[in-house]
Amino acid sequence: HTHTHTHTHTHTRTHVRAHNHDSVAARRSVACAFSISIFMGLGMSVGLYVFGETLVGLFAGSGEAARVTLSRSLSYVRIRGAGSAPTLLAMVAQAACIGAKDADSPLRAIGIVSCFNIFLDWLFVGPWGKGVAGAAWATTIAQTLGAIYLYAAVVQTLDKLEAERTYDGRDILFGKKKGKEEEQEKKPKSLLVIPTVDELVKFFQFAGPMFVISLARGVSWNITTPAAAMAGTVALAAHQVVLNVFFFFTIAGEAVFQTAQAFMPEFQQHQERVKATGDKELVKEANERVQKLAKKILIIATLIGSLQMVMSMVPSYLTPQIFTNDADIQSQVRSLSKILALSIFPHCTTIAIEALLLNSKDIEFLGTAHILVCVGWAIFLKWQSRTSPDFGLINMWKG
Repeated sequence: HTHTHTHTHTHTRTHVRAHNHDSVAARRSVACAFSISIFMGLGMSVGLYVFGETLVGLFAGSGEAARVTLSRSLSYVRIRGAGSAPTLLAMVAQAACIGAKDADSPLRAIGIVSCFNIFLDWLFVGPWGKGVAGAAWATTIAQTLGAIYLYAAVVQTLDKLEAERTYDGRDILFGKKKGKEEEQEKKPKSLLVIPTVDELVKFFQFAGPMFVISLARGVSWNITTPAAAMAGTVALAAHQVVLNVFFFFTIAGEAVFQTAQAFMPEFQQHQERVKATGDKELVKEANERVQKLAKKILIIATLIGSLQMVMSMVPSYLTPQIFTNDADIQSQVRSLSKILALSIFPHCTTIAIEALLLNSKDIEFLGTAHILVCVGWAIFLKWQSRTSPDFGLINMWKG
């Protein structure tokens, strides 16, 4: 989750270059992102194996429920950590496809990963009896297969982009096709290259703040787990069910984010070109187009949030038994259903606003806001754990 900055950076850079029909630069951007993601993935694998116990203990807390689940959680984290590189590679490949307006390949990849994951979960957990570790291996293998498919899809998408007209780099008009020898000489032979220092600097100038934003968002949610664990095993189990339902419905926020990232840059680039002409009427028209698109995105996000708020009541209030047979856990999940629905409602709109701010290059405000929320939330939970040990799961979700 904290490496979604690679996804966002790749999506933005690929989209801009694809829009300009600059296939060579698009290929180079994707190749650099692939290499960086693999390097970071290997670093994550080592880090999770070496420091996994410390990290799991940090987020699990110190209650009885945490001690019961620690060993199984550690096994799951280390196995999933081994697949960090293909997971990050798949994220970058998906972003590259969407940036090049290829939404079909990521959709097919999700189908492939889901089918393999379901089958391997049944095989490892059922007949082979590997338990939690088996579930982790099933997900890791499925995501690796998905990464391989998406890598091939990106290669094909970039080849199609290359077959079209390329941007000549001199003005806003499309130039004639370049010679095959010149194209072959400039484009990377592989989508795995060693980035230059300048490319690394440009990557982390954008990806660095995005990493902080993603990290703050992830920590804000993860620190709720030790707070729930202090209330006992039943509360921890109910919290995990509610959290999973929350993340299931908030996936739509990512779709809204990517939609804004796919369409808004074109309007803003046109806006910048018009501003350079100095024509006030054209500038006014371009500004209105940008504002109109932003309003549409926010309206759609609000409507999606409203629909999700209602739909979330089905699994959390009407059918919590699909998650567990324990009556106590089902009761707690039902008691949290209304608060869960209210938590889901603004999420899609918030993500849409973040996408619009990101397109406006207002990363400092986003980063500052997320850090302040994360720190404030952590201080609040710590204070409540000391002053009111019986703070309760419902009150935490209200917060």
